[in-house]
Amino acid sequence: MGYAYTSMSRKVTFTSGATIQYNDDFKCADDNSIYAYFDTRTVSPPQFNVLQIEQPVANLMQNLIAPFANTFGTQMVSGQLGQGFTVIQGDDNSTDFAVGHLPVGQKPPHPFDAHGSNRIMVESLRTEVWPGERDFIGPIEVQDSGRALYLLLQLDGQQSVNVMLFPKVAGDQALQLYVNYGPVGPMPAMPQFSDVLQYGVQYQRAVPVPPGMYYVVIDDTTTAPGGQPAPSAALPFGAGAQAAVVSYAIQIGDAP
Repeated sequence: MGYAYTSMSRKVTFTSGATIQYNDDFKCADDNSIYAYFDTRTVSPPQFNVLQIEQPVANLMQNLIAPFANTFGTQMVSGQLGQGFTVIQGDDNSTDFAVGHLPVGQKPPHPFDAHGSNRIMVESLRTEVWPGERDFIGPIEVQDSGRALYLLLQLDGQQSVNVMLFPKVAGDQALQLYVNYGPVGPMPAMPQFSDVLQYGVQYQRAVPVPPGMYYVVIDDTTTAPGGQPAPSAALPFGAGAQAAVVSYAIQIGDAP
């Protein structure tokens, strides 16, 4: 299941599935990194079904729109799955991923190349969160005691957004509500940690956590528990809306 955003529909949620067979190959780079290639051999015709359209007018016409949206979604999924993927195992035991067949020696682009003693890089990517919306990063597994999630974030496009941390049970509930309902409502539980990410200030924080699984949630709504209202309300049909662009790196390391 997943979600996407367009200015006309606002949030669109969907389910999708396919069966894929891969050809696999392995190569070694000059720096001793191992490149594992999983090139797509066959893909079954994907199933793609729209669940919810947040924009009320579009939602009223969902029965008319859904067949076209399902066809378009199926085409997009087929194109993405046809690219295969590459896994890179570094000589420092780091693991990286890329869509498609990445040439040996090249590395996927990341907004942050963060390193630290005994820290494991979970993810270093960039996401867009539109006014009135959320993005769920995870679940992230912490296996050992005495560990912390290290957050490194940078915000562009908005003055501020909320950053929250939820245990997996509460995060799963929040994600199900987000996917199964059009309008974005309150979270079903208080976050384990919350803070505000400000524009122009690189944010760094270590959050000690017990062993378990967690979601990091970037929130640009008026209903964020423990946070602050979104800096700009969602406008009809996305008129004048601007996304919060959040560059982030999440690591697991020893608690401070």
